[in-house]
Amino acid sequence: PGHLGLWDPQTQTAIVIDAVLGDGIYDRAGNRLISPRYYSAADYEATIRRLRALDPECLLTAHYPVMERDAAREFLDRSLAFVHAVRDAVRAAGTTELWPLTQQVDAAVGPFPSFTHELAASVRAHLAEL
Repeated sequence: PGHLGLWDPQTQTAIVIDAVLGDGIYDRAGNRLISPRYYSAADYEATIRRLRALDPECLLTAHYPVMERDAAREFLDRSLAFVHAVRDAVRAAGTTELWPLTQQVDAAVGPFPSFTHELAASVRAHLAEL
């Protein structure tokens, strides 16, 4: 929800902008800055799985270089792994209080030192699953 994706069946190209964000947005030096932010873990995971099933020949996003099929597969698999890692960290935590939980999840899947607050949306999405 909140994102528009385009699929061209002739070229097998998917344009997803920010609908999928791998394991985070990186700066030019290769440091992760911002975690993927999603508000429904189930919907985000379904989006990733749908794109993976389409198996695009070309994947275009807002924050990454154009990806051909093998790179797109790896990116989507990494995206799904991130969702699972956040879910596992939320379930393993000893608290449901959002900020301490977000900090614990950041330690498990981050770090996102300047943007830990962005991770809170995804943490909240997984809390809703509990």
